[in-house]
Amino acid sequence: MKKLYSFIFFLFLNYFSHGQELKFSEIEKEIHVIEQNLGNYELSHVSWNEFMNQNTDDQGEVKVWRQNNCVRKIIEEISGEKGTVTRVIYLKNGKPIKGIETEQVFEKQEHNRLKETFKLEVFVIGYNSIIDEYEFETKETGKRTFTEMYCDLSSLFYSINKLNSI
Repeated sequence: MKKLYSFIFFLFLNYFSHGQELKFSEIEKEIHVIEQNLGNYELSHVSWNEFMNQNTDDQGEVKVWRQNNCVRKIIEEISGEKGTVTRVIYLKNGKPIKGIETEQVFEKQEHNRLKETFKLEVFVIGYNSIIDEYEFETKETGKRTFTEMYCDLSSLFYSINKLNSI
């Protein structure tokens, strides 16, 4: 009987992990489609300070690609004295499917040269309608040097809500 339970447990784990791989594969396939079609989408851009309705010393830009008035990709690039933070968000049917945040710091010897020190990839793998929140899987490499971790990963997708309110 123990062998039967072990076998069932193993099948469940195998099915679950394979399901996750398929989900990631589907997301990456959709991102490939978006990237291949960027030239066909409407592109708009605005300064980051204007977009966030604030005035800081940091410089930045927000670029938005739309297909038939539906947002497909957002890039936020913010540069400060320590380096650059870039957030890329991919959407399907108006819903986020993946967000990427990278930090690049200025090299000490060559201040005009950037080095990536941190990367966070957030895959949106589902939506929990009971608690009205997205479900995420993350991949993180490197270490943050001048930004703080999100209290809630949904904050990475803040610009989507901001776009919808303007």
